[in-house]
Amino acid sequence: MKNKRIILLICLVLSLGVLFCSGCGSNTGEESQNEDTSGDKSEDKEEVQKYVVFSKKGKKLTFQEGFKIDHSILKDYLHFSAAFDLDEKLYSVVYDDRHETYPLDDGKIYKPGSTDVLGSYTLDGETVLVDARLFLEYFGATVMTEEDYEASLSDEDTEKKEDQKDKEIPKTNHLMVWDPSGRDSEIKFHPAIDIVIPRWLSLKEGDGTFNFYVNEDYIANVRGQGKSLWVLVTNSFDPDLTSEVLNSYSARKNMVDYLYNYAQTYGLDGIDMDFENIHLRDKDLYVQFIAELSCRLKEADISLSACVTVPGKSENWSKVFDRPRLAEYVDYLHLMAYDQHWASSQISGPVAAYDWVAKNLDLLTKDIPPHKFILGLPLYTRVWYERYSDTEPNKVVVDSESLYMIGAENLINKAENVIKVWDEGAQQNFYVFIDPKENAVVKLWYDDPKAIAKKASLAAEKGLSGMACWALGFEEPEVWDELGVIKDMMAK
Repeated sequence: MKNKRIILLICLVLSLGVLFCSGCGSNTGEESQNEDTSGDKSEDKEEVQKYVVFSKKGKKLTFQEGFKIDHSILKDYLHFSAAFDLDEKLYSVVYDDRHETYPLDDGKIYKPGSTDVLGSYTLDGETVLVDARLFLEYFGATVMTEEDYEASLSDEDTEKKEDQKDKEIPKTNHLMVWDPSGRDSEIKFHPAIDIVIPRWLSLKEGDGTFNFYVNEDYIANVRGQGKSLWVLVTNSFDPDLTSEVLNSYSARKNMVDYLYNYAQTYGLDGIDMDFENIHLRDKDLYVQFIAELSCRLKEADISLSACVTVPGKSENWSKVFDRPRLAEYVDYLHLMAYDQHWASSQISGPVAAYDWVAKNLDLLTKDIPPHKFILGLPLYTRVWYERYSDTEPNKVVVDSESLYMIGAENLINKAENVIKVWDEGAQQNFYVFIDPKENAVVKLWYDDPKAIAKKASLAAEKGLSGMACWALGFEEPEVWDELGVIKDMMAK
């Protein structure tokens, strides 16, 4: 298997040679097999010898001896993540479940704790180019000529099919709940809930330290009811602070060490990373951090999940998530399938319409196995107030507020002349009425327990690994019974 993993690396150079090998002194296209373009012909023939690696991601990479490759390209071919920290002179590499750091100095990459040189690297603007051979040696790759590779394809394909056949994805049917407080040590959890996730840690400083909180009575209560305990970790939704820690290997290491030690000290079963509002330029570094954290947590069999939004246009809140690569390193992606219409939207609409959730699940599961997802469900409703502007003619200004489930129901029951209409696409009841005190038209799409269960049924239909609710204390009690039925469906 080790050899097969590294039969990943060699194919990337000639297939991408036009882009990356302009300075190599030889062609990397098809004509390079038939003609020489520089120097002594006998030497050129040796230089243009092609090598092949077949990647774990099912992609073919070709390269020739001496080829310099942009190390960031490897993420598209391998189960691989790496980051250069030129200030700290370190190169951090994660491959499968292996994480190592290599010292850098004067354009060379050294073996850890040794003066042996593994290879060299060069800077081309903001691009880091490394010796392709370096990665082959590091990953223990068997370098094959293109001819030998072609001859081995039938055997490789047979072995790959056998490997896939042996891999069975175990069915899981989690019902998780996030607890934004995590302070009530006497709370009684519904029997259907199996994982409780209090929000206890948030990023504090650029050195990778966190605001500390723990409640050991709360832990005892969760354990006493037979539930698993994870902890939610946020980046305080601060993009600049997040950028500072992600761009420093030392700060990333501090975060990894802190979370590992915290989980070990308090006997956690999992860590749930909720880093949001991240600069798009730090997209790869967030994956790198998750990869480094994943390696460490696996040492103690501690689960890891990452919260992600649905695909959208926002750079900091959506595009920054490389969901397929994150899925390689975490046990689950918590899909926050809500805020379809966010708080500041000038268009009234549901928090999470059924058809919107279904469409996004279909989109995401094209590239990511469904079992990697936990479906996030909102236990709140957004109420919209539409008023005519007093500064612009014929313009409607929209404001909103979020209400817990019981709060939305109370608002509807107290209102007069309420119009109720079934929204087929959203699979929710739509309510509208005029509030003279607010001088506004009031609208809401109400997620009652049945509507939430309908969305939750998508987790069962599409083969997800469970559901997670935001958040504990927002719900009407009946919702847990409804979700318990869905959980039982998922187990079948």
